[in-house]
Amino acid sequence: MHSSDPAQGINAIGAAARFVTASAGLAAGRTTVSVGGISGGTGINVVPAHCDVQWEIRPAPDTDLGRLRSAARELVTGAAPAGCPPETEETVTIPPLRPQPDNPAVALARQCGGLLPLLDIPFGTEAGYFQAAGVSTAVCGPGSIDQAHRADEYLTRGQLDAAVRFLDRVLHRARSLPEPGEHRVR
Repeated sequence: MHSSDPAQGINAIGAAARFVTASAGLAAGRTTVSVGGISGGTGINVVPAHCDVQWEIRPAPDTDLGRLRSAARELVTGAAPAGCPPETEETVTIPPLRPQPDNPAVALARQCGGLLPLLDIPFGTEAGYFQAAGVSTAVCGPGSIDQAHRADEYLTRGQLDAAVRFLDRVLHRARSLPEPGEHRVR
């Protein structure tokens, strides 16, 4: 459809813009929403028939995932023009790691010198999968999330040295554990 009469077509970029604007409403508390890419259209003189939006939601640990997923579907559908259902593809689903004060993995990390505050940050790690499978899990590493994922991301030598000492202590503890089926008297 030529842009000289845009009312004769459906502007997919306009629908995407409505969705992107509305998607901010999904963010609440520590749940984050991020639009990472938008592409569509073929030229300035053509009403765009398609637009792809790449976006993510990182749910906070206490989020009702079913409710969040339903709200996201409603936003996508609500942004689309009548009679023009959107096409969606969920590419990755990562369950959040839910802080557990009595978590043995956190206790072990602390015993080995880890500084682990219980944070409800929506990390994108495999930890939520392990936790969902019943495996005691903690996320830890050198540095600070405030230093990560940006152009000037860095770790100091001191942070790396502390991480090596921590991993050495974890390895020492793991080596002192009995093999499955083995019994040790202490």
